[in-house]
Amino acid sequence: MVKSYPLIFVGPEDAKIYREAAVKAASAKAIDKRIVVDPKKLVVRAVKPSDLGLTTEAWSVTPSGAGWVTLASYTIKSNQIMAFYGFVAQNDTITGVRFSVGTAKVKGEFFFDGADALENKIVLFSSPIIYEPRSTVKIEVYAKTGDGTTAYRCPILGVVAEPAGETVGA
Repeated sequence: MVKSYPLIFVGPEDAKIYREAAVKAASAKAIDKRIVVDPKKLVVRAVKPSDLGLTTEAWSVTPSGAGWVTLASYTIKSNQIMAFYGFVAQNDTITGVRFSVGTAKVKGEFFFDGADALENKIVLFSSPIIYEPRSTVKIEVYAKTGDGTTAYRCPILGVVAEPAGETVGA
């Protein structure tokens, strides 16, 4: 269980280090869970909104007031591992993100009010948040306000480890 993940504000060039940590963690977990027997048959790629059941390839929510809004709630395929390592704070309305396993277990909760004022707006977690096959990824964002009609972007940074050919070839 995640007890505390400090947020790290760094430049885009440094974000590569955190992405590499997520790739390494997802790859190791995929090998451990026997998603693939041969590591050469494993592909690790950027997570897309559709990987989490969203109908468009856009990380966005339309809050109808202040509070937590579900961005995604989706059960991962039996041959995938997901690892999340950050968030892009693109506006001053979305000021937090929470990762849970279904409705029960919170794996990480982060507040970053004011991060949108940073030059690069990238918020990274000190360690990746990892989800195993068949677990339900629930990602919520905290909205300070919302009128029910305005959509706010809230890009999530993460990777998916899966067998080559599932989505992308090796």
